[in-house]
Amino acid sequence: GDPLPELTRWADPALAARLRTVRPEPFLSSRPTPTLRWVVDRVRNHVRPGERLLYEEGGFAVPGLVEPFGEGRYSGLIPFYAPGVEVLGGPYLHAALATNFTQFGEGRLFGKENWGRVEFEEYARIYRPSAIICWSLRARAFCRANPDLVTIVADDGRMMMGRVRGFEGATIGGRAEVAAEAGELHVRPAPGGELDAPVVLRYHFVPHLKADPPTRLEPVFQGDDPVPFIGLRPPAGGTTIRLSIPPFGR
Repeated sequence: GDPLPELTRWADPALAARLRTVRPEPFLSSRPTPTLRWVVDRVRNHVRPGERLLYEEGGFAVPGLVEPFGEGRYSGLIPFYAPGVEVLGGPYLHAALATNFTQFGEGRLFGKENWGRVEFEEYARIYRPSAIICWSLRARAFCRANPDLVTIVADDGRMMMGRVRGFEGATIGGRAEVAAEAGELHVRPAPGGELDAPVVLRYHFVPHLKADPPTRLEPVFQGDDPVPFIGLRPPAGGTTIRLSIPPFGR
């Protein structure tokens, strides 16, 4: 029989055709659930490469509400089946890591159980989502109550998807065009920026981050996120800056 999982054949026929030539181990051997098909189809239709999706993951039980994903943790699959889309939230909500602050799930927004418009706008200002998928009562009610922030594009009665308005772009401060690849960012600062003011990217700062050409980099804290973001002082001339982490030991 064909070793390729049905999910790969459904989501990416071209990839499936290439993989058949090498007879790989299955990436996923289970059949795609209707819920996963719903998620992937809506993301592909409403989120463009380079945009961010605020995705409400599941985990522990929420009283009075059935979590639609069951045992599935689909947030980790979205970048694979919708290339270029960045995901905020998941796949595991409960981990003792500082970087796990950036979470949306079980009705909580970045750890806050009682959140509303003020909190949503503050986090959207920092993380710059373009779309949202949610299922908890609080999150669904928020989307319906704030049509100026969220335009609902799909709702099956359990899950809701909307386009988030007003937080476009990849920068928290300053202006720049950013293209993200695996392990790399390509940043082209916009001309006419404020003199000596840093451009602050929506991406977290990490140790050993390198810039080519050499550029002054600095960690910049935003909101209550314990992990700083990338700040840079762009050189003159609008040069594209490549940010990367060198291989271990170099």
